[in-house]
Amino acid sequence: MTSKLRFAASALVLLCSISATGIAQSGFNQWKTASPMPEAKKYHAVASLSGNVFTFSGYAIVNGQTALDKSSYRYDVASDSWSSITDFPLSSYNRAVAHAVNGKIYILAGAEYNSGKRDWQGIKNVFEYDPVLDQYRFKADMPQSQFFCGSGVIDGKIYLVGGRNDQAINTAGSHLNIVQVYDPATDTWDLATDYPKDVMYLGSATVGDQIVVAGGFNYNYSPSRYIPDTYIGSVTDGTLSWSKALDYPIGSIIYPCGVGVGDKAYFT
Repeated sequence: MTSKLRFAASALVLLCSISATGIAQSGFNQWKTASPMPEAKKYHAVASLSGNVFTFSGYAIVNGQTALDKSSYRYDVASDSWSSITDFPLSSYNRAVAHAVNGKIYILAGAEYNSGKRDWQGIKNVFEYDPVLDQYRFKADMPQSQFFCGSGVIDGKIYLVGGRNDQAINTAGSHLNIVQVYDPATDTWDLATDYPKDVMYLGSATVGDQIVVAGGFNYNYSPSRYIPDTYIGSVTDGTLSWSKALDYPIGSIIYPCGVGVGDKAYFT
């Protein structure tokens, strides 16, 4: 039910595409500089588990130039220190999402840039990372290509919302409203209720058994390709339903960073 959820506009920054690391403290009203990442990166996936922050794959940034990079890292919050973990299995796996479920981290919904087509294309591979063994395992592939999507974990299942597929960005059907659901316990995929909009570049945050999705982009929308729409997805007895919430307060937006804390969804 939407009454359970409150929105907040406090600034919150996730691990960024530069080597500096910032920690928000005291209700996100104060910053402390932490140890920098071993290398500057962008388009990497990030997840937290057991007092650690993990980063996977992405692009390395050297002298202002980007290069594909499989290197992945663990940041220990208590000791404010970084260490390398096993390289990601693929050298070209970017803009993915990562979520911790039952002691493992799942990295999925990645994409690679096709220089010939001058466009992004999805990668259906799904990876499970075991931080105890420092090992990756291939899991069941995504049934449909889906990237630049919103995501969240509810009841141990990973929900992928909207995004785009491998069709050219300016073609009908390239922007998605599907919701694919991955269950790590059974290594299986299912479909949930479609998202009300067919957009990519969404922001998302999970609060309890709800996922808040905000903003987005569709190349074929008119008069504006950008939207401020916000929806709340609620899962009851395993069924996902969507309800319209207030539009994003500053208007149309793409890729707002979102995180759930307590009963609030924070976006920036």
